[in-house]
Amino acid sequence: MKRAKKDVLHAGRWVDPKDGKAFAATVADLDELARNTNAWIEAGHRVWFPDGHTDSIRADMGEWSNFRVEGDRLVADVTIDDDVAERKLGRTLREVSPAIDAAPVASDGRRFGRTVIHVAATPQPVVTHQGNFVALARAPAQGGSPMANPVPAPDAPPAPAAAPASAPPSPSSVMSQIAALLGLGADADEGSLVEAVRQLKAAAEVAKEAEGMLPKEMAKQAELSRALETKVKSLEGELSRLHSESIEREVTDARDYCLSRGGLVIEKDTETTVRELFAAGQEKAARHILGLQKKQADDAGAARRGRVTLSRPASTADEAKKQAEADEQLMLTAMGVKPGKGN
Repeated sequence: MKRAKKDVLHAGRWVDPKDGKAFAATVADLDELARNTNAWIEAGHRVWFPDGHTDSIRADMGEWSNFRVEGDRLVADVTIDDDVAERKLGRTLREVSPAIDAAPVASDGRRFGRTVIHVAATPQPVVTHQGNFVALARAPAQGGSPMANPVPAPDAPPAPAAAPASAPPSPSSVMSQIAALLGLGADADEGSLVEAVRQLKAAAEVAKEAEGMLPKEMAKQAELSRALETKVKSLEGELSRLHSESIEREVTDARDYCLSRGGLVIEKDTETTVRELFAAGQEKAARHILGLQKKQADDAGAARRGRVTLSRPASTADEAKKQAEADEQLMLTAMGVKPGKGN
């Protein structure tokens, strides 16, 4: 079983985009939630980890424990006992949403204040800017003690216990190493790395152009210029790889979202167009297309819940008008309203 820690709620004011309802939490509120939830667990109740806000046992992926406040965030540990969820942890499974009961009653009759009763995985959390899952030591085997070896990074394949160093580093780890080589902070973003590499490349090119004019006693400087050029090529290749992985993660997340919310499949041509826009630096246009796909998935999901099946998009203005009229008739029928003739 994999164990990780994760922030589940932040202090601040938040608005649910689905119903427009707002709620706020202070650090004191988070501390109260942590105390009540830990007491709830001690009373014998599980704070489980479902795939989405649901009561279905088939969605159970693990359970949460050890709720505490770190800074302005409510943090807890999660134990994953689902193989599929373990593979997704930290990749497509990165964000969560807590379900809070204002006055739960324990099975022994005790009453509690506001308590987290489950923390669900979701691709659309109300509380944004969450951190990713941070791996902890694996849970001990029955009768044993916790493993000394760390859990592999979320997007790295599990490594054998005898040789954890063989697992490839995660993209975030590689970016931190590149930032250190460039003299930047560990929290430097991709844009800062690209600019630093660009400056390093410019310096290497200037040194290379001056190499032919250098006297013999400056041979070491020429050697340095060649070393810089090699280093720049290596860093550019690594940044290109990280950028490609970032693009694929966005496309994959959108594909999973459309399938889960509306049962829709993003067409291959659309995915190709999105990738080309990202590669050309048109991130806004690429994300706009993915947003439209998600909107279609939301509409399809809403129609399915209302037992109304909407037609496929029309290709002409006349067909669009006929389609809209047909969709309206279907929706009125589902609502129990008899369609009438216009004036």
